[in-house]
Amino acid sequence: MKQLNIKVNASEFIHPEDAAALRQLENIPGFPALVKKILSLGLEQMQYGVNMASAIRLSPTQLPNIYNHLPPICDKLGIDEPEFYLDNESDTKRMDFW
Repeated sequence: MKQLNIKVNASEFIHPEDAAALRQLENIPGFPALVKKILSLGLEQMQYGVNMASAIRLSPTQLPNIYNHLPPICDKLGIDEPEFYLDNESDTKRMDFW
């Protein structure tokens, strides 16, 4: 398969309604600070602990056939590689903490 060397900016793939909703939230006085405060209370650390206990962290040596899809995608999107986990939950979950 031929690799394309295309860089994508986040503004090129965010849905216009998502972008509008984000702008509205960011314009609520104190909301960004509130979100940071809530996250500082440990939600991110708690979820990290759940991932460490119940999921497999993928890497070049741990399930590389799945993991190896991540680096070229992140490169094309111009983002750092996040930690990549696989779990066997029946529902699909995607999350990120900034």
